[in-house]
Amino acid sequence: MKNAKSYEPKIKKLLAGMKKVAPPVQAQPEQYVRVLIHSILLADATSRQAGQALAALEAGFVDFNELRVAQAKEIVECVGEELPDIRRKADVLVMVLKGLFAQVSDVKMEHLSPLGKRDARRHLRELGCPPFAEAVVSMNCYDAHTIPVDDSLRDLLEMNEQIHPGAELLDTQAFLERIITQKNGPAAHELFRQYVAKNATILQRKRQADAEARQAKADAQQAAEEKAVKEAAQRAQRAAQAAAKQAEEAKQAEKAKKAKAAKAAKKKPAPKKAVKKVVKKAPAKKVVKKVVKKSAKKTPAKKSATKKPAPKKVVKKVVKKVAKTPAKKAVKKVVKKTAAKKVVKKTSPKKAAKKTVTKKAGKKKSK
Repeated sequence: MKNAKSYEPKIKKLLAGMKKVAPPVQAQPEQYVRVLIHSILLADATSRQAGQALAALEAGFVDFNELRVAQAKEIVECVGEELPDIRRKADVLVMVLKGLFAQVSDVKMEHLSPLGKRDARRHLRELGCPPFAEAVVSMNCYDAHTIPVDDSLRDLLEMNEQIHPGAELLDTQAFLERIITQKNGPAAHELFRQYVAKNATILQRKRQADAEARQAKADAQQAAEEKAVKEAAQRAQRAAQAAAKQAEEAKQAEKAKKAKAAKAAKKKPAPKKAVKKVVKKAPAKKVVKKVVKKSAKKTPAKKSATKKPAPKKVVKKVVKKVAKTPAKKAVKKVVKKTAAKKVVKKTSPKKAAKKTVTKKAGKKKSK
C-alpha cells in the first residue's frame, strides 16, 4: 500500500484498546464447515445478522450436504433479503460446498489440517472463498496469521484517513498483517468488528453520499456525451448542407458556362459563310469599277481618253476570280493587272518608234 509508514501510527493508535477485547475460541474440526458458512455470511454484516442467517439455514435444511445441492434462490428465500449481498453470498456458498464434496465426496474440511497454514489458505482460495472468509477460517480453524478485511472495514479506514485513498482490499489486509502480530490477530479482528459496528450509521451515510456523487457524475458524463453527439450531428448536418449548396452552385455555374459558350458559338459564323458575306458586300463589278476609277485619276486625261475599255471577257474573268477569293485579295490582284497593262501601253512599238523619230528630228533642227 502507498505511504504505509505514514498510516502505521494511526492504525496503532486505533489498536490501543485491543487488550480489552477477548479473542475468539478456536473451533473444533467438526465445526470447520459451520465456521466456513458463517464467515461467508459475516462479510459486510453485523455478527447478529450473520448469526440469524446461519440459524435460518440450519433450520431450513437437513444438513450442509443438502445445502450443497440447493439452489441459490432457495437460500435467499430461507435467509431473507435483510442480509447484505445475500444473492452473491448464496452463489458462493453453493460453489464452495460443491468444491469440498468433489475432493472428499463429503462436505468436510478435516483433510485440510495436515496441509499446513499456507497450503490451507491457498486451498480455500482455490475453492472460491472470498478474502474475508478465507482469512476468518484460516485464523479460527488453522491458527494462521491473518487479519480479515471486508469492504466495510476498508471503507471505514479510508473515510477516517487511516489508509491510503483507493487502497485495494488485499493490500489493506497485507498492510494490517505487517503491523499486527500473530498472537494479537484474533483480538484485532474483534476490535475491527466493533469499530465497524460502532460507525455503521456514519459509514452508511458516507456510502450513500458517494453513490449519489457517482450517480451525479455518471449523469453529467452521460449528458455531456449526449450533448457531444448532438453537436456532432448538427455539425455533420451543416457540413452536408454546405456541401449540397456548393455542389448546386457549381452545377449552376457549369450550366451558365455552357449556355454562354453555346450563345457565343451561335454569334460566330462559319468560315465559308463569312467568305460569302464578304463577296456579297463587295460584288465583283463594283470592285472593278472602283479600281478603274482610281487608275483613271492617276493617269493623264489624254491617255485615259485614248484608253480602250477592258474587254467583256476580261471583266467576266476578273469577276469569277474575285468571287472565288476574298475581296481584299481580289482588289490587289486587279490593281496589279491594270498597272501591268499601263506599262505595256506606254511601251507599245508604234509609240516608241514615233518617239524616237521626233527626238532625232529635234536634234537635227538644233544643229
